[in-house]
Amino acid sequence: MRENFRQIFIAGAVFLVVVLIGTIGYKLLVDQTTWFDALYMTVITVSTIGYGEMVNLENHTAGRIFTMFIAFSGIGVLTYFLSSVAAAIVEGELNDTFKKSRTSKIIKRMENHYIVCGVGRLGHEIISNLSESGHQLVLADLEEEKLKKVLEEFPKYRGLSGDCTEDDFLEKLGVRNAKGIFITTQDDNINLMITLTARQLNPKIKIVAVARFTTHEKKILAVGANRVISPSKLGAQRMAFEMTRPSVTNFFDNMLSRDEKDLDIQEIQLQANCQGKTIAHFIAENDGVVLAVREDKEWVFNPSPDYELHPNATLVVFTSPQNRKKIEQNINANS
Repeated sequence: MRENFRQIFIAGAVFLVVVLIGTIGYKLLVDQTTWFDALYMTVITVSTIGYGEMVNLENHTAGRIFTMFIAFSGIGVLTYFLSSVAAAIVEGELNDTFKKSRTSKIIKRMENHYIVCGVGRLGHEIISNLSESGHQLVLADLEEEKLKKVLEEFPKYRGLSGDCTEDDFLEKLGVRNAKGIFITTQDDNINLMITLTARQLNPKIKIVAVARFTTHEKKILAVGANRVISPSKLGAQRMAFEMTRPSVTNFFDNMLSRDEKDLDIQEIQLQANCQGKTIAHFIAENDGVVLAVREDKEWVFNPSPDYELHPNATLVVFTSPQNRKKIEQNINANS
């Protein structure tokens, strides 16, 4: 594309030089010729329109020789200029088509990835938070220009522009093989439709959707969302905590802003054959602090080390990424 634009610039510059030479030449060669008539004669000559000799060249051999020079040189340059423009347009469209086709093929081979439907401010924050985690993301938005800007900022991810409420488009995003989908558009009705469509295409996918109005939360949950987040409700809670419990919010802000080497709240999924084994069986005292255990929909907070675990429980542990890997290795080795 850069080469095409360079050719267009050069051809356009040469064409303007030819028009300038022709205008000045007619003005100087033929008496009583105005600048406008000289320009007009040059333009109709190089464009092969040829209405007639707007500049009187009757019995003017030098003028007619000059016209032949302008015709041959101008027509050639103009043809090259127009062909360069056409090539740039066609090549740009072809590149875009091939790029989308290549992206679709890559997404089709992906598994256990996350889809982000809507790359506005909320979607952008989700992408930023997950960009260093190693998760595979597929980005989607109805506005192609908005999507391109986000993909330029996060070049390691793939994305397609289209309507996420359509079955075919969600199929292109790999919804059947995806692990989860974030639905973050500005319209709750669209979020509801995307949730319904995604749940029908993949009954096992985890769906986290946003609801701008709290009255819509139950509706989006009813059609298949696992969780519905209300930014206004969370914002209000955060403001209240900031006023009444500033140290708590400051603690979480500092913790969440740390890099990978520092402590963080980690989620660890246990295996089905962990039945009857205790927390101490998998987690040593210096490996981390178990904040809670989730079994089905029940939470047990601050469990003791001898707490007996049930199949497929989830541990919420305050630990480092390195210790998390160590804990997961213990689980895999002792299950």
